[in-house]
Amino acid sequence: MQHTEIPIDSDLYELVPQFCDTRKKELAIIEEHLNNKDFFKVARICHSVKGIAKPYGFPTLEKLFRELEDMANAQDNLSTKKQLALIRAYFEKYCV
Repeated sequence: MQHTEIPIDSDLYELVPQFCDTRKKELAIIEEHLNNKDFFKVARICHSVKGIAKPYGFPTLEKLFRELEDMANAQDNLSTKKQLALIRAYFEKYCV
């Protein structure tokens, strides 16, 4: 069951499960890009997610992806992997 951090429009709430599923798939893609040290692709995905997370009721996710984007732009492999672990933990709480 999915729930959001902040209240959102009921019409948008119906799309939250799809939002969560898509983001979970993107996490796997991000991890693959990190393993290949393709920081540009990681940053590009993060940029997209941070722009849509808050309207879906996930302001913390927006912040986490903004930070991950910054780390990817800095090509900081260790920090990006740690941040990805934080994002996964977030998904375990909100996108079950």
